[in-house]
Amino acid sequence: MASIAFNAKGLYNIVEQIAYPRLLGTPGEKHIIAQIKTEFQKRGFEQSEILSHQICPTWMASIFLQTINGTLATIIFGILLTWIFAGPLFLSIWFVILIAAVVFFVIQKDHMKWTVETVATENIFVRVRPQLDKLGTILFASHFDTKSQSYPTHVETWLYVLGVLLGIPFLLLAFIDLLTVSSYQPENGVIIILSHILGWPAGVCFFILLFDVVQNKSVGAADNASGIAIVLELARYFKERSLTNFETIFVIFSAEEIGAKGASLWEKQYANESDPENSYILNFDMIGKPSFQYISPIDSRKKYTYKKLNSLVSFVARDLHIPTTPILMPFATMTDSYPFIKRGWESVDFVSQNLAKKAHTTRDTMVNIDGQILAQVCEIAHTIVEKIDYDATFLNKVAPKYNVMPPTPRNKIYESVNIRDIRWRLH
Repeated sequence: MASIAFNAKGLYNIVEQIAYPRLLGTPGEKHIIAQIKTEFQKRGFEQSEILSHQICPTWMASIFLQTINGTLATIIFGILLTWIFAGPLFLSIWFVILIAAVVFFVIQKDHMKWTVETVATENIFVRVRPQLDKLGTILFASHFDTKSQSYPTHVETWLYVLGVLLGIPFLLLAFIDLLTVSSYQPENGVIIILSHILGWPAGVCFFILLFDVVQNKSVGAADNASGIAIVLELARYFKERSLTNFETIFVIFSAEEIGAKGASLWEKQYANESDPENSYILNFDMIGKPSFQYISPIDSRKKYTYKKLNSLVSFVARDLHIPTTPILMPFATMTDSYPFIKRGWESVDFVSQNLAKKAHTTRDTMVNIDGQILAQVCEIAHTIVEKIDYDATFLNKVAPKYNVMPPTPRNKIYESVNIRDIRWRLH
């Protein structure tokens, strides 16, 4: 199959034009929404074809998270210091405080204005109808919102993971010591040593997280102006070359940085129009130098494995001589594809793993962007979906008539033919 080049310089220029802070609720967010609509118009979509999905997501406020982190750090350090200077019999005071704090946060979190933040925003999307009967849906997705924070995402994640993994056994050991020790029974030295080994690092983790503040300093070149540029160019491509039996939808979501809320709300309203058994989502999030990968979840239950898309990505990349590798994950990641995965869609996320250290920081700039890499992702994406569409067309129009099966990636028959010519003959 002949390769159709995407303009690397054009993709780079798109990223450069939209690489500015775009935090929810700021002027930058309003500007990018208007800019995306204009960019869709430049690619041949009428104003009436550019759809806006108005949403009003809520998420846990930064001050609420800081309060929780500060409370946990105070309780852990309080237990340790009380243990050292007053003895284990006085630990009950801190467990009473811990229980009171848990009850307070659980009961009050839905009734206190400072626990959540809310903002009106919108998802922007366009559709390209198939030439013939619709057999399925292919969705191309990215997100436009940005954020910066005090610590890089991977550091923040590890602080939470370590704080929880060390903090829970520490509290259990302290509670065991409280129950077993009396004025007539000495303390267990092993418990004391383990408690200090676990407790001090856990307390430090939550204390550091106390100063993790969300800001609007990242221009989000890789995360995720890169994904926006890819979705816009694929929309242009398929606007001129619609698929035969698949509807293509190009969505640029909002509110990804607060837990994929934009994608989740869009999925609830629109995804029921498509059959999960024949629906696919290709999500583009944080793509740049020096290479890109695709996320390949591994689930022992095989509930969230995407055999068709993953094998196609691997084969097409090799066929086009584009280097890429899978990122093996033991679970589905919290990206904009996650709500669709839960519905049963096949999914693939294109990312640049090494850029995770720069995401949500002021280092996420144009220096991380390579137009050629973005063009390669476009090449792989359009080739994959045209293969899916061709197989569906073959099965529904040729196979019943001649009792044959469609060409598969393994025998490479489809490589030597022009898919557009095949469609013309089949029609």
